Amino acid sequence: NVRNGRVDLSECRYVERATFEIWTRRATLQIGDVVLTREAPIGEVGFVTEAEGVFLGQRLMQYRANTQVLDPRFLLYSFLS
Repeated sequence: NVRNGRVDLSECRYVERATFEIWTRRATLQIGDVVLTREAPIGEVGFVTEAEGVFLGQRLMQYRANTQVLDPRFLLYSFLS
């Protein structure tokens, strides 16, 4: 669901609330976060435009830019290049 700078939520799987709470206890997504796949396919990048009720799967890494010094889209484009 992460490809070409986008995160496509149209075909995501749903989980029960208890599972969601377990998976989000360490990190929650925010609009403007950049996610990077770390497995099959590796290195795909996406920009989070919708974060409500979404959590990271096991094969994704999350990056959050400090907007005081870096525009999140610049981070996205850096990974894409």
